[in-house]
Amino acid sequence: MTSRNRPASTPLTVTAGRNGTDATDKPLHQEAAEPVEAAPPTSSSGAQPIPGAGAAPAAVTFRDVLAADACARSTRRRDAQALNILLALWGKSLDDQVGAELLADDIEPVCRTLRERLGSNYTQKRVGQFVAAAKRLHLAALDLTGRPRPASLHKNAGKRPPPRKVVSPAGYPRTWRGLLDYRNSTLKSWSRVTQCTDYNHLRQYLEFADTDVPDDRILGGFAATKAGFLALKTAQGYSAASLEGFSSFLNELHRAAQRMFPARGTTDPDSDAPTFGALLDTHRDHVPEAVFPQHASTLRAFMGYVLASDDTAIVPSMAADHDDLAAAFLADRTRGGDGAKRVAEHRRHLRALKATADLILQSQASQHGFAAALTAGIHNSGLTFEQVSHAAGMTDTLLHAWAKSYSRPRTVGTKAGRTFERIAALERVLRLPEAALSSLLATRADAGTRGDGGRPDESMAHRRRGGILTQLEYRFALPDHVEQPARRLIAFHRSVNPGRRRDGKRLVRHRRGEWRSNEFGTPAEDITRNTLEGFFGWLRLPSDPAQARERVAASLAAETPDDTVEAHIPSLMGRGWQDADLDLCQITDDQLVTEFLEFTVVRNKGWSGHQTLLLAKIKAIIHPNQGWLAQHPEEAERYKGWPSIDPRIDPDGYEAQARMWREHCRDAWQALEAMTPSVERKARRESRKLKRLSDVFQLDDPAQALALLERRLDEDRPVERMREASTAVWLRDGLLVGMINRNPLRAYNYAIMTYRADNTGHLYQRQDGSWWLRYAPHEFKNEEGAAQTAYDEPIPKDVWPLIEAYLKAGRPQLSGADHCDRVFLTRDQHNKHGYGFLPSSISVRLEELVIRYLPEYRPWRAHTWRHIIATSWLRSHPNDFLNVALILHDKFETVMRNYSHLRVADGLQKYHEHFHGLLEGV
Repeated sequence: MTSRNRPASTPLTVTAGRNGTDATDKPLHQEAAEPVEAAPPTSSSGAQPIPGAGAAPAAVTFRDVLAADACARSTRRRDAQALNILLALWGKSLDDQVGAELLADDIEPVCRTLRERLGSNYTQKRVGQFVAAAKRLHLAALDLTGRPRPASLHKNAGKRPPPRKVVSPAGYPRTWRGLLDYRNSTLKSWSRVTQCTDYNHLRQYLEFADTDVPDDRILGGFAATKAGFLALKTAQGYSAASLEGFSSFLNELHRAAQRMFPARGTTDPDSDAPTFGALLDTHRDHVPEAVFPQHASTLRAFMGYVLASDDTAIVPSMAADHDDLAAAFLADRTRGGDGAKRVAEHRRHLRALKATADLILQSQASQHGFAAALTAGIHNSGLTFEQVSHAAGMTDTLLHAWAKSYSRPRTVGTKAGRTFERIAALERVLRLPEAALSSLLATRADAGTRGDGGRPDESMAHRRRGGILTQLEYRFALPDHVEQPARRLIAFHRSVNPGRRRDGKRLVRHRRGEWRSNEFGTPAEDITRNTLEGFFGWLRLPSDPAQARERVAASLAAETPDDTVEAHIPSLMGRGWQDADLDLCQITDDQLVTEFLEFTVVRNKGWSGHQTLLLAKIKAIIHPNQGWLAQHPEEAERYKGWPSIDPRIDPDGYEAQARMWREHCRDAWQALEAMTPSVERKARRESRKLKRLSDVFQLDDPAQALALLERRLDEDRPVERMREASTAVWLRDGLLVGMINRNPLRAYNYAIMTYRADNTGHLYQRQDGSWWLRYAPHEFKNEEGAAQTAYDEPIPKDVWPLIEAYLKAGRPQLSGADHCDRVFLTRDQHNKHGYGFLPSSISVRLEELVIRYLPEYRPWRAHTWRHIIATSWLRSHPNDFLNVALILHDKFETVMRNYSHLRVADGLQKYHEHFHGLLEGV
């Protein structure tokens, strides 16, 4: 049996029989007289061996080892062939009782022997298969003998292969043989089988080119030379497959030549790559006039070393290959007689020139966007996509998606921090300046939009900070002695009956104090628990800056700069209390509450509605008349040091304690109530400041941005070669934006929206073909306000095609479409709330779309849609607050309270027109 992957040569043989007595030469690749793969699955003793079950029986044969080798049938055949080869080498038989001991010994000498004996007769791939089979047999023998597996041979060890070492082209001679060897080192796979073919291709090309050294015919004039060579081979009668082989070989050789001779590889006069002449002109403006001649002299010497001219591109000589070429240049100057001082000057000048080149390349890349800059960086580095992805610790698929603009890096949400870590790793691997790629994430080219773009207001530093804060968590589970009263507090608000005090008196609760629940949980309960966990988590944070620094450093990645760690120390500094020191009644200390609010301001870099919400929740808990804590004086016994009083034995004493505790809560509530106007004022001021920074409200009609978003999203249809899931997501996003632009409901309403074929869902189609949207009153936040009646409104006709396309072609491709009736589905199969979006996820997704398609504006989330639409309508229809209330499905009083500032603007505009008329009359 002759292997079709092996040259026709004399079979590799060994002079050893099955029992060491047969001297007949036998090819190693042939199977034994009795097929090993047909061996019974049980051991010689009749019992199935159990891997790892302890010491093996005294007699364990090679047949037992093969039976214990748990692998697929096709792989078992390869293992049987490898075992036959080992048996021939060792002179053993299948039933020898030392099988497990021999195979359980060190496997590396066995592997080396296989490579040495089989290397000349088998391909590298086939030899590797036999070595892998020997290692599988080794693992089975280890399990049978009860020996532990080495860590390097564990099943999951080394899932990702280590990055391949890339050899610099500077280490190869500048000859055709050196160029061919360098080309072979850059290939993903190469073996000696193709060596003869490569030499034959190169010999024929050299006969045609009539040259002894690599010259411009393989560099600048490559296209013409290649065309002539292929035309000659066509005339000589070569087949199409042979011509394809010649063309592929010459293309690979050309790419290797561009990296080996970088200065001569990019001399295209039409290329827009920066040249050495442009580098000199730019560098003149970055250094003093007195030292520029010295820098220019060094650059000229370096250009002569790399065979460059003023019209030669600086990539990759001044980019990815600069370190290697500069070291070789300085070594050459040393051999040429330059002293140490002169060589040091050359090194200093080259560093300054490299800094200028980095500025030029970064400026050029910023004009093309993230994807183009990443692609150029990979091309200039001389690395393959696989090498870059392995070195950066990311998958090949993700790197290809970023480079080809199939997907954009996520710069918002919980994955933003990981995104920036990957981008920083790419910058290090590609030897790019710091932030050369991350600074391009918000540009229009990366957003995939058309036309001239502006500059986003939101800085990348702000997004990085948001990603870092998610890693610096300070909320933790409450200790048990605080958790128990917190549960009773939650039960007080969730139950239909608020309950009674210890003395039997009925508890008092506000008319809106009963919390409403929905399919996502109880939002008020989540907010209350987050408030308590945040407050007591802050009390447990260390008060010592050194301890806080250790905690920050432990929470962030190891490569995080020290200045970033120092800047976030205040984000994890608190009171330093222990769990035993905590008590739920501590929220009645207005001084502690004030310090906690100031901590959140420092952590979030400013006031916001977050502080207003925290203050409101704490006031509701300690309200002297309707708060749960104020009506339970027994909770203050530990906090105040009061004795425990049974109201059945001493009702007067219990009532006295209740009055004192209520007065204590009243004092604390009044102190917090006095703070409320100041906190709300600061939060409004910050909100107005952010609103002024948002360019969308500076437009004459803010809804123009919504229309632009919808148009750009419609133009960004995925290409045909992308997966169906990508098209499904595009259809889903287009419908979401189209509907919220016309029906500005809250994110919760879009998250719970359902569709059923029998038209019983929220989204339904009438008999005339029109689409409508309906909700019950209890499905709105303001059920006691404007939402007292059912919502049943038509969807504009221009959205109907979006609905039908998504329901027919998009939604079936998303997870859970068969058993989930939600309209907007995700691709996450492990969503704890089914397969639909959470309200917060809807808001985050809309923000991502704004960042992607409207980078010239400050990003906003779902609720801002309502503000944009209301402002747009009032600017085009002054004082029409009633229609705004109908559009938003809200109360007239709420609309007046939030948008009355527009009345001032309208009044001033009318006065300005009046005064302008007076001026013209004068």
